[in-house]
Amino acid sequence: MKDYIFAIAIFAVILLLTPLLLAKTGNNVKQTNDAYANGVKTVEIDGNTVNGNVNKGSFEIHDAAMVGEQQITAFDFICGVVAGEMPVKYSPEALKAQAVAAFSYCSYIREHGCGVGGSSITTGENVAYLSKADAQKLWGSDFDSNWSKIENAVEAVDGKALFYGGDVIEATYCAMSSGVTENSKDVWGNSVPYLVEVQSPGDKLQKDFETHVTVTQTDFHTSVAAVVKGAVFSSNPRSWLMDVKRSDAGGVTTATLCGKNVSGGDIRTIFGLRSTDFTVSFNSGKFTFDVKGFGHGVGMSQCGAEYMAQQGKSWQEILEWYYPGVSVGNYDWSGDGSKII
Repeated sequence: MKDYIFAIAIFAVILLLTPLLLAKTGNNVKQTNDAYANGVKTVEIDGNTVNGNVNKGSFEIHDAAMVGEQQITAFDFICGVVAGEMPVKYSPEALKAQAVAAFSYCSYIREHGCGVGGSSITTGENVAYLSKADAQKLWGSDFDSNWSKIENAVEAVDGKALFYGGDVIEATYCAMSSGVTENSKDVWGNSVPYLVEVQSPGDKLQKDFETHVTVTQTDFHTSVAAVVKGAVFSSNPRSWLMDVKRSDAGGVTTATLCGKNVSGGDIRTIFGLRSTDFTVSFNSGKFTFDVKGFGHGVGMSQCGAEYMAQQGKSWQEILEWYYPGVSVGNYDWSGDGSKII
């Protein structure tokens, strides 16, 4: 009987001490109110939300479908960005290059507060993003293999970023250049030493490298009149678009559109062109735009990255090619993130 009472007493002491021992040795692990990031339940360790991967931080994300901002682990978020930005069929090295470029770009926004939402990342504006739930709907039976491929690529470069002069870079990228990437000065007006013209021969080999947009004279008139104040439409439609000036890479920088000076980007937006590298002709009452490439053309070409990967280039070689003078390092979440560790 005494032995039985003694055993009960020992058990009671253990029950009392267990919470204290866990509090002391549990590495401050706590549940985040059943919060989910992309459908994956997360826990918080020392203030950083993680899901078992080698994450050291998170991004504040804003989306039109969300109420306010949401914190998503860096790993989970970059997986969604890679899924949204680059075809999953691309080679692993291209996917890795995309992951590092996207992580660097988002980290730059986070540090400098220069995104649509300040320091938060606005999906659909700053980056394309495909959540795990949406990927399941999109890919169906291929989801497991596709998502695993993306996770493996992101995990292989987890925490890696691109730096110039010790600072994380604004690693912009586009779907496809016109064969040469654009200088940021010609597109956005600011000179950036690592966003300059770079040859991208793989782009010219893409089946959709050249596209064509036909606009009737009436639709041309309507589209321009709705956007360009004071536009003058002469009796000769061939004079409606003149004085075209180009960058060294080939993109239209400025032109005279119906008597008004506009940027190549404005023309691209007005007529829904895939890039600013275009020529235009007028015949039989219709304007025809012949367009090369897809996107703003600055930084890494995603099609070019895939071509380089197919040629046996590593993700580091791809990134160092498209962002001249940069170095690859580990991103420091402990401070402002502007250091290599």
